[in-house]
Amino acid sequence: MSLRLSFESKLASYLTTVSPSKPTGLNIQAGHKISELDLPALVIHAESAESIEDGLQGNTRKITIQATVMTPVDDAQTVVSHTASFLWAEARLKDRASIISGVTAGVSVLGSYIQAERTETNERAMADSITAIFFVDPA
Repeated sequence: MSLRLSFESKLASYLTTVSPSKPTGLNIQAGHKISELDLPALVIHAESAESIEDGLQGNTRKITIQATVMTPVDDAQTVVSHTASFLWAEARLKDRASIISGVTAGVSVLGSYIQAERTETNERAMADSITAIFFVDPA
């Protein structure tokens, strides 16, 4: 499995087990493993993995992750649960120390930062995305 897809799986697995516990009912899924999307969901999609040459170790890779919280628009609690899920995901992705110590097994996370956030909606679902950059050293 490629580093990009492997990291996508590891990050999704980490977020499934991290404390504080995820919001009730939120399904965390690695994008490349989805056969059926169960909403509400936090989908982790690794968009790219590229080598970093300047200033870091020669084998360091920059992995761009898009984490998207998707919630169906079907009841009065949607906005509340969607907001809670998004804020939980954002806080977990901003917690560099926990990610560095929690995402292991074949990769070392050297650092990360949030690059962008985006909101989308349609008549069936709300979606808020966080684009995060991770610097990893494959073991």
